Amino acid sequence: MASKQLFSAGNMANGSSLSYFQRHGFAVVPTPSEFLTTIWPYRHMLWIAPMLLFLAPRFYNTLKSTAFSRAYHMPYPILALHVFISFVDLVKYHTQVFLANGSVHSASRTDLILCVIQCWTSLYITAQHHLLPKIAMEVTRATFHCMSIQRLFATAVAIHTGDPQWHEASIMLLNNFIWARVLIGSRMGRFSWKQRYGAGIVGSHLLGMWNGSYPHGIAIYCGLMFVLLNIDGWARGRDNFEARALRYLGFATPVEWYIKMGIDPAPKEEKKE
Repeated sequence: MASKQLFSAGNMANGSSLSYFQRHGFAVVPTPSEFLTTIWPYRHMLWIAPMLLFLAPRFYNTLKSTAFSRAYHMPYPILALHVFISFVDLVKYHTQVFLANGSVHSASRTDLILCVIQCWTSLYITAQHHLLPKIAMEVTRATFHCMSIQRLFATAVAIHTGDPQWHEASIMLLNNFIWARVLIGSRMGRFSWKQRYGAGIVGSHLLGMWNGSYPHGIAIYCGLMFVLLNIDGWARGRDNFEARALRYLGFATPVEWYIKMGIDPAPKEEKKE
């Protein structure tokens, strides 16, 4: 009789089967899908360990000394503000999601302020960062700009519509810092550090968009890259007001960089003449 009960219980649906065994005191091991359902609300906590492992030491070293900012010709106050705001924004978001049992909240005015400060400091630092690897200068800088522009756009849409998905997409782009450390620090076959740096920055942005399920993220990124790279090509070698403004804002490669690298900064039109 008992065997028949067990057999019929085994043919029941998962919920009925589990309740039968639980009523009779059997230890039940959850299925993989049930286990994932249980831990899914806390999935964002998976970023705490990488955050502490990759970001916290780097952020601390950047804040405690001005050596890094001097080496890369960056103003220390702006760099320190950028690092601090980025870390606060990440910790604030993940903590709120954890306390809400995995629910992603809508963006607030505080989130908008943090995003604007983080993106403004990022754009400013990129404009001052003239020592990027030669092989990755234009693409790397344009990707930095894409991250800032896409974050501002996503946060603005999140505020306007109240859609938490856009807020999550914006915040998850900050995980680019983690992805970049992983990709740049990996071996990647026989690629040089300069090649790994360029691939790491672009790859980290793609992974950040995937991580946050950024709506139409790849299409927006490709469109922005096309525009930004063409702007940089147009400003190359020109010395008018518009070109100087673009170089000052970091949207075009500085003439000094071309000269330092032994590259003729003159545009193609002038070369043909």
